[in-house]
Amino acid sequence: HISGKAAVGLFEVRDNLFYAHGKIYIPNDPELKKDLMWEAHDCKLAGHGGQKRSYDKLHQHYMWPKMKDDVIDYVRTCPTCQLVKAQRVKPAGLLHPMPTPSRPW
Repeated sequence: HISGKAAVGLFEVRDNLFYAHGKIYIPNDPELKKDLMWEAHDCKLAGHGGQKRSYDKLHQHYMWPKMKDDVIDYVRTCPTCQLVKAQRVKPAGLLHPMPTPSRPW
C-alpha cells in the first residue's frame, strides 16, 4: 500500500495507482484491458465508434504497452461491428443483357 504521492522510476504513484505521462498505467491484466476497451467501444455511450475513436477515448486517461494494437484487434473482432460494417468493395455495376444466340451450340 502506497499512500500519498511518490515517484518510482518512470511512474508516479497517487492513490495506489501508477501514472505514466499523466495517465493511469494499466498492468498486464487481459480482463481489465478487455473491460476498459468494452467501455471505450461497446457501451451505449461509446456506440461502436471504430478503432481510432475507441483508442482516443482510452488514451485520454490510460496507457499500457501496445494499447493501439490491442484496440485494433478488439474492434476488428467486435461481432456488432462486423455485422454493420460498410463494404469496401466496388459495386459490380449494371447487368447487361446477353445477345440471344441464333443457333444452338
